[in-house]
Amino acid sequence: MWVRLIFPVLLAGLLMGCSPEYNWRTVSVAGGAVSTVLPGKPVTRSRTLDFAGHKITLTFLLAQVDDTLFAVGYAPLPQALRQDDALRAEMGRQVMASFYQGLRLPVPAPAKLPVFGKPFSLQSPGKNKPTRLRASVWVTGQALVEAMVTSDARSFPDRQADQFLSSTKVP
Repeated sequence: MWVRLIFPVLLAGLLMGCSPEYNWRTVSVAGGAVSTVLPGKPVTRSRTLDFAGHKITLTFLLAQVDDTLFAVGYAPLPQALRQDDALRAEMGRQVMASFYQGLRLPVPAPAKLPVFGKPFSLQSPGKNKPTRLRASVWVTGQALVEAMVTSDARSFPDRQADQFLSSTKVP
């Protein structure tokens, strides 16, 4: 009888030891302009982008679980971009297209890029450490927002990536 009770507990313990730990926590970005959940304590990183003569600072909150990176980035737009819908849309398309070139082995961007705010996936070709990325890009009247998950394609956490992306709220 004890064997029947102990075996499932031991099996669950072994399985939990093999699974990465996702310690989901709600975070806000840019003073609450964006909210999401991340699977661990986030760290902050920033980089400056140059788009059409404008310097734009993109600040990321990053969390890593094993070889999987979860990131949400926010870049407030300068006034000139806030007033130009076409230029903002072009910036968003260029950011989205850059994901295709950022993989270990670049992938050609499709002629028609995904819709802003809708998750899309891509994978680098090859058998030697292929990378998968799932992301969404938003361009609002005030900011550029990115949310992405990247990992080795063979261990990509589909369910957790979906949870992260669907929890990302951009007004």
